[in-house]
Amino acid sequence: MEALIKVTLVLHVMAGISALVAGFIAISAKKGFRLHRMAGLVFYASIMAVAATGFYVALVRSNIFLVYISVFVFYQCYSGYRAIRNKSLRPSAADWVVWTLAAVNSFLMVYSMNIILMVFGGISSFLVITDLRIFITVLRGQELPRLQWLARHIGMMLGTYIATFTAFLVVNVPDFAPQWLPWLLPTMIGVPLIFYFIRRYTNRGRRVQTTGTVLTFLLLGAVFLPGTSNAQPYVEGGNTRHRFAQLTLGTDVRFFPKGGSITYPDGGSSSGPKALDAFGESRLVFGGTHFWGHADFYVAIPVLNIGNSGSSTSVEMGARVFPWRIEDGKLRPYIGTAWMVMLFRQNDGPELVRHTIPATAGLVYNSGPHLFEIGTGYNLAKARAYYTSIDEVAQVRLQPLWFSAGYRFMMDNTLSAERDWQSGRTQYLTDTLAKLGRLNGLTVAIGASSATFLRNSSHNMTTMPFIGRHSFANVFADIGLGYYLHRSDIQLNLAFRSIRSSISAYSYTQQLKRTAFTAEAFRFLTDYHGFALFAGPAISYERLRVGESYPDGETAAGSSNLLRPGLTFGWDIRPNRLQSWYLRTNLRWFPNLSIEMDSGSDVRFDQLEFNFIQLVVFPGRMRW
Repeated sequence: MEALIKVTLVLHVMAGISALVAGFIAISAKKGFRLHRMAGLVFYASIMAVAATGFYVALVRSNIFLVYISVFVFYQCYSGYRAIRNKSLRPSAADWVVWTLAAVNSFLMVYSMNIILMVFGGISSFLVITDLRIFITVLRGQELPRLQWLARHIGMMLGTYIATFTAFLVVNVPDFAPQWLPWLLPTMIGVPLIFYFIRRYTNRGRRVQTTGTVLTFLLLGAVFLPGTSNAQPYVEGGNTRHRFAQLTLGTDVRFFPKGGSITYPDGGSSSGPKALDAFGESRLVFGGTHFWGHADFYVAIPVLNIGNSGSSTSVEMGARVFPWRIEDGKLRPYIGTAWMVMLFRQNDGPELVRHTIPATAGLVYNSGPHLFEIGTGYNLAKARAYYTSIDEVAQVRLQPLWFSAGYRFMMDNTLSAERDWQSGRTQYLTDTLAKLGRLNGLTVAIGASSATFLRNSSHNMTTMPFIGRHSFANVFADIGLGYYLHRSDIQLNLAFRSIRSSISAYSYTQQLKRTAFTAEAFRFLTDYHGFALFAGPAISYERLRVGESYPDGETAAGSSNLLRPGLTFGWDIRPNRLQSWYLRTNLRWFPNLSIEMDSGSDVRFDQLEFNFIQLVVFPGRMRW
């Protein structure tokens, strides 16, 4: 058996190298000519061999991660090749079998709660949904956009090549930190290139479904969905609802100069305050400009920390105001603020968590769909207690000042519907379909979320105060199944989340797990140019678990099953009420979640849950 596995691995590596080379030749060669076609056939055959050998090895060695990735790569390559052989895109029996396999695989990847699989599972989910929409359109005898087959071919084949290059990078850069970056960096770079090539080769400006290429809020929040186009100039067309907001995706780097301080207790490693070293970081930034270029709301996720100061930051959510709105070719100042979390950790000590609301200011230059930014920020930081050992406490004041520079790409998702809105056609269709009851319907939602802890645990404070407090939970999938009532503008929804958090210090560890099954009903309260706020009650069945381990090998555990009321609120971005999908931001709060431990004190699970972004799909509307 081992000999067969070794042979299979050799074939897997050879096929991978062949795919890497052939794919590069196919991308570089002139499209439609013999070299492109021959290299493409070699690439297709190589990827089929990669998927088959990878799948076999994964099954034999019970590597479920590799099983998911193999199916994902197979689905993209098969679909991209079929688009050339079947330009009508009418699905065959084999197409339906592959689609079903991909749909199940997508769900399992997202549900795995592994950050890498969740990202790829999110992308695969959008591809599956887009293919279903295409299949239904064809089977109903409706016409697809011109060159839709070519858009599908380009998107799927380039997506497959991104997966091939990712494998090459992961194998050859095994010790890169953070470990997940080599897995996701090619996707971050490659997805915008897919979008560019689809637009270039399908006749720029024509509307095609861009194979549902999406890199998620879900984890990462960038959205390239059917109808997405380059940014619209704010100086044209007036302040209409379809020009209210635009998506943005990009990155920035921040530098925190030497500052702040750590003051050790008497007899510690030094006398008097010691300044904390400088550090830097790079972040993935996504969000949207709103109010016709007068405001910018964003989420920033750190991906790389540079320096040995012990300081870092976590996810940041911020807002900026532009007194003079963003305009093409203009330099504009902004002021703003954010909800920012700064972290500090020394050796194997606890993680100090400090929630701050800094003041920010800077300049933005807009050139077409490009936003270039420079800025600064300041925290009025007070000193916080930090355990340098189990029983010694220092005072830490984190670095208060930073400078930043960044770039973001702007995308429009609503302008294509403006003409129908202005002509009255959108309103006519809305009224007609509402009378027929066809705007009611099933909804399926999926998105990447996290949660912040709102209260300290008395158990931690009394039994092991040195371990610190839980700050943010892991990134988890927020999965929803619901029903929308159009006339009353009410959403009924069942939501499932699995939320985890772990802290440790000086060989003590505490792990929390919360599994939530929630029934909620919320009503949309406003609709300001497509920015629709909602709120409503919820009731949740909560399974709470806590586990602890100590240096001497002892452990402790606690559990509780609760039924608790709560509140769901947030907003949708919906330029009209006919779309087959919307982007949603959920926030949920369930008070008084706790477990009483043997010590007589409790461990608190009170959290504020929040989406980075959630996609809400109406399957019944896909056939329109």
